[in-house]
Amino acid sequence: MKKLLRVPVALRYWLLPALLLSAATAARAQNNVGIGTTTPDASAVLDASSTTQGMLVPRMTAAQRAAVKDPSTNKPATGLLVYQTDAPAGFYVYNGTAWAALSGAGSTGPAGADGKNSLVRTTAEAAGANCATGGFKTEYGLDANANGTLDAAEVNAALTRYVCNGAQGTAGSTGATGPAGQGVPTGGTAGQVLSKVDGTNYNTQWTTPALSSSGAALQLYAISTTAQNKSPYGYSRYVFNFDNIVSGDNPTAWTTNNTYTVPSSGLYSITLALIESAFAGFTTPPSIAPEIQVVSGGVTRYYYGANGQSSTLYQGNTSEGTAVGTAGAPTSYSRGLGCFVLPLQAGDVIKVFYRSSMNATSTTNTISFSTDGSTYLSIVKLN
Repeated sequence: MKKLLRVPVALRYWLLPALLLSAATAARAQNNVGIGTTTPDASAVLDASSTTQGMLVPRMTAAQRAAVKDPSTNKPATGLLVYQTDAPAGFYVYNGTAWAALSGAGSTGPAGADGKNSLVRTTAEAAGANCATGGFKTEYGLDANANGTLDAAEVNAALTRYVCNGAQGTAGSTGATGPAGQGVPTGGTAGQVLSKVDGTNYNTQWTTPALSSSGAALQLYAISTTAQNKSPYGYSRYVFNFDNIVSGDNPTAWTTNNTYTVPSSGLYSITLALIESAFAGFTTPPSIAPEIQVVSGGVTRYYYGANGQSSTLYQGNTSEGTAVGTAGAPTSYSRGLGCFVLPLQAGDVIKVFYRSSMNATSTTNTISFSTDGSTYLSIVKLN
């Protein structure tokens, strides 16, 4: 059951005017409302003023913002403003077609044009107006034609700088004379040389150089003192013996009068001389040619000397007045010489042979060799 509000008769006369005045005031407030101020700006429908508070717009997630729509248009009102709380957080306004972030970064603008490279060139500056004593000039400019070189037209003269040499200073005082250096020492004898005493400069002394042990050395010198009568049959090769060792550093290397075993590797000079003193069964003196055989590492090689021509000596006197030959009978000689320079290894074996130019048909045909030392063998190690 409804209850009715009963108004006293005394209030009925002033209540109606108060309600009408209140309605007129509210109508004016709806066109221009001020919050925190009694004088809102005339251009604003709502003027909120505070120094301790802010204005808070609706806050929502991105999903909630997407669901805000006017049912009659099925989209938000253009100009609608909200604050999105999840990423990317910030103010969003609906621009009539889509939500746009007010606090996001704008799109990247177009790239600017490439700048020109700055170039520097430094050159020597001759003595003159810019530098009285000479120096250096440094020029600057932009590489307008992009060729990597500072051309004359690209130099910015206002930036050119000079670094000049200082003036020549006065000469300093002369320093004290230093101690006398070590000169060439006095003394010394023929054949001596100057040599360093230690690492100090000019500290020298006279010394006698030691004889080098790497020079040539006679290994064997042997002669034939026993008559050797050979029968040169069928152009064969014949062993020749040297039975008398005269000198040499390695006489024990010579064995069986015809074999030399090389004691150490090196370069060797071998000289072989054969002198024919007599022949039998031949009408002319047979020529003789010396040979040596070298056996090295199981390989055998032969080296040949030269034949000598025969000569005939008659009874007469030499320049010293000594009688030679037998009165009334000529003496014929043939000679053979071999000179060989060979690199040999330790353990190589050398043997001496000879050949004749005659092919005897009988083993009774013979030739004999000198026994006075003119038939000899010499072996020299050169290094």
